[in-house]
Amino acid sequence: MKKQIIATTVSLILGGTLPQTALAENNTMLMLIDALYKSGSINPEAYEALRKSAKTDIEMAKVDLEKQKLEKEKASASELEFSTKDGLKVQTKDKKFIFQFGGRLMADAAFFNNDKGSGLNDGTEFRRARFYAKGTLYNDWLYKLQYDFTGSGTSGIRDAYIKYTGLKPWGMPLKITAGNFKQSFGLSELTSSRFIPMMERSMVIEAFAPSRKMAFGLGTHGNDWTANISAHGDSVSTLNTTADEGRGTIARVTYGPKLSESTQIHLGLAGGYEVPQNNKVQFKSRPEAHLANHRLLDTGTISNVDNYTLFGAEAAVIFGPFSLQSEYMRADLTRDGGNKDATFDGYYATASYFLTGESRKYIAKKGVFGRVKPNRNFDLKGGWGAWELATRFSNLDLNDSGINGGEIDTFSAGINWYANPHVRFMANYVNVLNLDGGLNLDGKNNDAQEPDLVEFRAQLDF
Repeated sequence: MKKQIIATTVSLILGGTLPQTALAENNTMLMLIDALYKSGSINPEAYEALRKSAKTDIEMAKVDLEKQKLEKEKASASELEFSTKDGLKVQTKDKKFIFQFGGRLMADAAFFNNDKGSGLNDGTEFRRARFYAKGTLYNDWLYKLQYDFTGSGTSGIRDAYIKYTGLKPWGMPLKITAGNFKQSFGLSELTSSRFIPMMERSMVIEAFAPSRKMAFGLGTHGNDWTANISAHGDSVSTLNTTADEGRGTIARVTYGPKLSESTQIHLGLAGGYEVPQNNKVQFKSRPEAHLANHRLLDTGTISNVDNYTLFGAEAAVIFGPFSLQSEYMRADLTRDGGNKDATFDGYYATASYFLTGESRKYIAKKGVFGRVKPNRNFDLKGGWGAWELATRFSNLDLNDSGINGGEIDTFSAGINWYANPHVRFMANYVNVLNLDGGLNLDGKNNDAQEPDLVEFRAQLDF
């Protein structure tokens, strides 16, 4: 009778187990049944029947738990979350699928004080009118397509790539990118135009930075460093109808430790090896105003260029509201056909200071500067937004080995008002301090021309 009561009790316990805890409880029950049998509390027939029943319940519990898991995942994936941070974002709750849409609009005006007929004309333009779509597929596949409506056809394509982020060798993320994207060369170039302190990047950047190319790239990073390398062709709009497309390799490493709560530094090195299409290359640059209708510095087309190398060094520091950044860039040309090799170089230094106490944001895992967020957005209740003063000195030398591309020194000063993180108004003054050589629109030498200009921008991004 005692053994029958124990067997009946065990059966009732097995039958009454809740589904969500059945698996764990039935595993425990198997251990109890074995213990009862070894102690002689139940006979062999009851023991076998109870073990069979417990194992059946375990298998059923496993099936139920798997169904519950799938139903939960399905319910989670079907729930959408919406956000308006940095564009309109829609994502599944598990973040396996993300879609984001955004853009930027920059309206510019520039007024030139010509010196000795430099041929620079006043004007207005939309500097950038871009929209983008980007997102994530199945956690690890990223994509982006960005189009600038100031261009046309393929000339309007900016970023257009796919990226895989699922690999983590040695515990570090490895990102594989293919498509049209910025090559890793230059702190200012890689920092978004939305976040640079002056309206235009330095003349040095325009002359040497490869910018966007059709490429295949690898990149990784730690908490305060980055490493990137890519092999590229020409830009997405280049047609290889007369010769093989130009090609090259670019690599960049950065180190950006945070020394204290208000102190951040950045150091970077970049290099490249380039083989130009048709063995021809040209270096040129505007006087740090996109509305300038021609380049004050221009080497013209340089032929018989077998290859050239690029070198870049970067440094920046943030002390609370004050920041300083500088870059040096150089191109070394190797020429054949009895032509002399040539070297061109340049540098700039930019300083900025926030009157309202903010700091420039640095993103160490990307090695670039990010979005400025005012301590208080502008409103009619006393919010002033953020106010920033900026200044820059640039030197660019495109004269060497009989090539008269020109040498120039420029000084720029600017003031920026951030009404909020996504709306900014800018005013810049640019003065050409010295200009030696280079060609004007009519082919005349630019010697001793020292034009200056003022330019303004209204900027919005979302």
